[in-house]
Amino acid sequence: MKFVYFGSSYFSRIVLDSLIESGKIPSLVVTVSDKPSGRGLKVRATPVKVLAKEKGIEVLTPSSLSDKPFIERLASVSSEVFVVVSYGRIIPRNVLDIARTIPVAVHPSLLPLYRGAAPVNWAIINGDSKTGTSIIRVSEKVDAGDIIAQKPLRISSSDDAVILSNKLARLSASVLLDTLNSIEKGKYTLTPQDESKVTFAPKIKKEDGRILWEKDTSSIRNLVRGLLPWPEAFTFYKGKIIKILKVEVYDEKTSGRQSNQKVSTRRVDKVHDEFIERKPSVIVKIDKEGIHVVAGDGIVIIKRVKPEGKKEMDAYAFSCGHNINPGETFG
Repeated sequence: MKFVYFGSSYFSRIVLDSLIESGKIPSLVVTVSDKPSGRGLKVRATPVKVLAKEKGIEVLTPSSLSDKPFIERLASVSSEVFVVVSYGRIIPRNVLDIARTIPVAVHPSLLPLYRGAAPVNWAIINGDSKTGTSIIRVSEKVDAGDIIAQKPLRISSSDDAVILSNKLARLSASVLLDTLNSIEKGKYTLTPQDESKVTFAPKIKKEDGRILWEKDTSSIRNLVRGLLPWPEAFTFYKGKIIKILKVEVYDEKTSGRQSNQKVSTRRVDKVHDEFIERKPSVIVKIDKEGIHVVAGDGIVIIKRVKPEGKKEMDAYAFSCGHNINPGETFG
């Protein structure tokens, strides 16, 4: 079965690579144009383009999806299916209609939950215990097409957005492969999404990363996990931005760390300043475990940071280098 693959991101590369390894090789790959990226703003090809070139697959990078030469080349392939995986642009109806059988898309959520640009991030930020992948028929309304296949995936307390995205890419590849086989045999069904259950996952903005220390410990930890690798959660120290890359929650009941459970009290135990109640954002302890900060319902231990204009480092080393002391505040 001939198919054209539309994709750009690293997530999309993982899916494409899995398809190729399984013997499903696209006749053509469409991706976005090379763009400046990184600190030096060096012009780079998308991960999908790099892979396609390595595998000897023809790649198109149209500046406009309405370009006549692009549409003519797309039509000449006589593809039964278009597969859209994190392409990065809205594909117009007249282009989708070129697919002889059906255009399908992969979306890393259990639609109709988390329609939009950042479903993986928001699932973690919101503290969900489950997500998944959906294969849908592409429609004019973004992420609203009929569902062809879905498969759930448990979110581990140790998952951050990078780890979960990679897990979902591999799961998506497996479900997509089965879906393509079903389409080839003409044995697939289309199930409309339940519009009453729609939720959205809007594009992440830099300001979404600001830590509000009055929030509960689990919410802060989920924010940190959900915003890797960009834009990263942040706070302020003496007017400068400090990126917070890893935290743990201090369990006051057991006087130890916990992964992702709520702490039920605002009182700080004896280890943390001898039962003196502190306001959120106050640093109550610094040791080799990290920087212990009061949140809305307990203690968050900052483990890894990235100071403004510097590289990632251990939080304790950061505190020593900047002479941070208990009683000072973040934010």
